Amino acid sequence: MSINSYEGLIKTIKDNINNRCIHLLTLADRDEFSDSFGSFDRAYWQYKIKDFSSGMSQEAIYPLALAVKNKIINPKTTKSKIDINKLIKNGAIYSLKKQNFNGSVDDYFPYEQASGATAFTSFALINCLEIKSFTLTTQEHNKFRKRLSWLANHKESGRLSNHEALISLVLAKGAKFYNDKFLLEKSYFRCKRLLEWKSDEGWFEEYGGFDLGYETLTFSCLMEISQLLPKIRASVDEIIKVSADLIINCVEPDFCLGGELYARGTWNFFSHGLLKYAVKNNLTILPILIKVLESRFKQFPVNVKDDYILQHHLWSDLITLNILKKIHKKNLFDSSYLYRQNIQLKSKEKVQINKFFKESGHLFITHGNYKTHVSILMGGLFRTYNKKNIITQDTQNILNIKNNYYAANSLNKSISWKWLSTNKLLIKGKLCKYKIEKMTTFKLIILRLIMFLMGKYFPNLIRKMMQKVLITPKLEDERIFERELVFEPNKIKVNDRYYLKEKDLSSITIKNTSFSNFKHVVMSRIFHPYYLRITSPKYSKISKFRNYINLSREW
Repeated sequence: MSINSYEGLIKTIKDNINNRCIHLLTLADRDEFSDSFGSFDRAYWQYKIKDFSSGMSQEAIYPLALAVKNKIINPKTTKSKIDINKLIKNGAIYSLKKQNFNGSVDDYFPYEQASGATAFTSFALINCLEIKSFTLTTQEHNKFRKRLSWLANHKESGRLSNHEALISLVLAKGAKFYNDKFLLEKSYFRCKRLLEWKSDEGWFEEYGGFDLGYETLTFSCLMEISQLLPKIRASVDEIIKVSADLIINCVEPDFCLGGELYARGTWNFFSHGLLKYAVKNNLTILPILIKVLESRFKQFPVNVKDDYILQHHLWSDLITLNILKKIHKKNLFDSSYLYRQNIQLKSKEKVQINKFFKESGHLFITHGNYKTHVSILMGGLFRTYNKKNIITQDTQNILNIKNNYYAANSLNKSISWKWLSTNKLLIKGKLCKYKIEKMTTFKLIILRLIMFLMGKYFPNLIRKMMQKVLITPKLEDERIFERELVFEPNKIKVNDRYYLKEKDLSSITIKNTSFSNFKHVVMSRIFHPYYLRITSPKYSKISKFRNYINLSREW
């Protein structure tokens, strides 16, 4: 990458950020006479298709505050500057006004008391206070401290390491800002609990598995926590090094990162923490990170721009932009090294395992000019590249049996695998019911009644019930899948066998998927440019037998 290309990347990211910031302003209620002045939930205050304002929307104040501070948004007049700063401050005040009686924040339904929304909005508030974007009254500070206290004591159901990391960071920041020993002790406690969720391979648990997208957020939080919690700095720094190596090792041949092959199927990339780490600790990974950013913002733009999660990565991208400018100013990147990363490797005739992370089930293998990434514990999902060009992504098949749908792409402990030969991998597991749950008027009314009458007193119980419906797979003991992957030079063969009940085979259809995700994750199932690039198999055949059906394909 030349200096001109590097400057072009900075400009591309800056333009992208500017456009998203302008979009954020369209989401805000800017009417000072409105009782929702400062709300960033347009579906609530403008479209009026909701009966409450989603708390998560208010995290928009932090990226806007950063954009003003760094002159990404540059008000042309004094009045414009006053107006936008007033909007940011009232966004904070509105968030505090709408929090629950115990300080928590709702996200998708009233009295939800969501850890994620509470943590992200608290993060936005404390950062705005740190950069002195606005000041709060004593009463408003007391409300915010109530929110921090709720975070300190609340334990959400399920293990979401990115939430735990963010909560630990917010409490540490709150402890420093307010000089509060209670928050500091709780920050240490939450962070130590988070470290117990680390796998031997270095990743942190997200609903039982490894999600590369959310791992980058957990990593970024740990980078800041290391500076704020000196008593555990040594152990955190050691973990950070292992985690950074893991993330870099999972970058795809075209420098994409994340997606449907991971536990929560997200294309998240909170890049600022990794860039800080590279500059401070390991400049050799800097060229790869710059290539990932170039891929994300130029070759394969995956920035989510819908109204609900537009702001979710924006603050990280703003910090990233500042780091890139400093790198450019100090000329830290070696352009010749960056250029060498683009040299195509010569074809290899043999099959070679490049990397295998057994605990998370991710296998990276080279066969000729082909490179394939297999997610074994997700049911054998895979991506195949010809050198650096995506050929296909496969997220297993969906079986339609008498109006019921079954899938093999859920992360579950029943999946087993073995090598049949040096180039033939067999993966076996149970099918699960593929849930296509939608909200209906009846369900919505029932949920509202439950929450208003008793749910607000037992929010974790409601959360567990919804996790059971939307996330936890229901495995089928009598419906088994086998996926056989054969890696040959410049070729991949897939044989999918489904062992079913005899009556199933009389009425069955198979649909292949490329971007399916069994679990309901808000940040998943976004549009990725891979959708426009994947190719159909050169060969495909379905065969039925007495107790199983076989689908053979070849690329």
